[in-house]
Amino acid sequence: MERVWYKFYDEGVPHSIDYPGKPMKDYFNEWVAKSPDKPYLIWDDEQLTYDETNVMAQKIANAILSLGYEKGDRIALMSTNLPEYVILLQACYKIGAAIVPTNPMYTIPELTHQFSDSETSIVFVEDRFANKVIEIAKGDNSGIKNVIVLDSKTNAPVVTGSNVTYYADFINKGEAKEPNIPINSEDLAMLQYTGGTTGLAKGCMLSNANLEAIAWQDTVWFSPPYEKTTDMRIMAAMPLYHIYG
Repeated sequence: MERVWYKFYDEGVPHSIDYPGKPMKDYFNEWVAKSPDKPYLIWDDEQLTYDETNVMAQKIANAILSLGYEKGDRIALMSTNLPEYVILLQACYKIGAAIVPTNPMYTIPELTHQFSDSETSIVFVEDRFANKVIEIAKGDNSGIKNVIVLDSKTNAPVVTGSNVTYYADFINKGEAKEPNIPINSEDLAMLQYTGGTTGLAKGCMLSNANLEAIAWQDTVWFSPPYEKTTDMRIMAAMPLYHIYG
């Protein structure tokens, strides 16, 4: 049966998609192999290629594993749109960790709920917001064991603590080697929390298959109207911790 909304699709957009059923890390690794020297991240006057980003993601992934974390463990990412955020996403995909995107503007009670509800014990946080996480980690019932601080290149105060490591030091603890961790499309990839407008925020479980479907839908939806011979560049204007980002 013809759906009424099909008539609003751009010409060339299919009505359905057959998904390959691959974990997210496979897609990135394929692009690294295909175009290692192509720019992957561009910010200010700097850029990282696919290969450079992959090496950093591998090192972060192995540094996380060296702390005893395993596939399925929750890892919170709490920052604005820094390049490290994207590198951390790829690192988590490589080890099958469940990413917990976290709004850095949240209050301590809101953060406490999200960390506790998701069973997060390691947080990668931008230096400007790190003191909130440090305060939570001091609590008797806190599960936060490791705080990795990202440099925002601002005048943020230096963060200290027995469980605190700066990103620049942390990344050097990992080996530039692809982690050998089997991941399938049904494995949990992300716990995306709701806005909590009608009560406490709830974690929505997104598998690798869910994220794969979103990526493919974006690809086929935008391809026909923006067909071009050169590579497209996409501006990350929305906060990456937001579901729309």
